[in-house]
Amino acid sequence: MIGPTDLVQQLVDRWLSGARESALGFLAPDCAFSMLRSEPFRGLAALKTFLEGLSPEDQTATVTPLSFLGRRDKVVMLGQVAFARGAGERGYTEHQAFAWVFTVRGEKVASVAVFPSWDDAKADAGISGAEAPEVERHRPSPHRFMRALRPGEAPA
Repeated sequence: MIGPTDLVQQLVDRWLSGARESALGFLAPDCAFSMLRSEPFRGLAALKTFLEGLSPEDQTATVTPLSFLGRRDKVVMLGQVAFARGAGERGYTEHQAFAWVFTVRGEKVASVAVFPSWDDAKADAGISGAEAPEVERHRPSPHRFMRALRPGEAPA
C-alpha cells in the first residue's frame, strides 16, 4: 500500500507533467474541493467545470511544489504559483505562495483545499507547534539554486 505523501506526490507530478487524466485516477470520485475564490464543490465533473471556468491567466499559471509535509491522513504541499500578468513590454510575472491540503482515505485523495497561507494550511492539517510532520520532503527550488550561484560562476 502506498503512503499518503507518496500518493499525493504522484498525483501532483502527473498533473504538472500534463498527464491529467492519469492524475485524476488518484482522486476519489466524490472528492471535495475548496478553492480560494469559489464555493466548495464535490466530484470530478465539478472539478473539470471549475478548471474550464478559470480565466486565461489562471489557466496558464505555473505551480512549483517546494515541500510535502505529511501527518496521518493529511499531506500539505507548500508551493508557489507564477501568474503571467499583462502583455508585451508591460507584462510581468507575479509569484504568490500557496499551500494545498490533501486528505487521503485508503488509496484515494478524498479532499483538496487551497490556502493563501502556508501557516493556515499547516494548522488545518494539524502541523503546528509541537505537532511536527511525520514525513517531510523538500524539492529544490530553482530560485534557491540561482541564489547559490555567484555572478560569473557556473554550476559544477
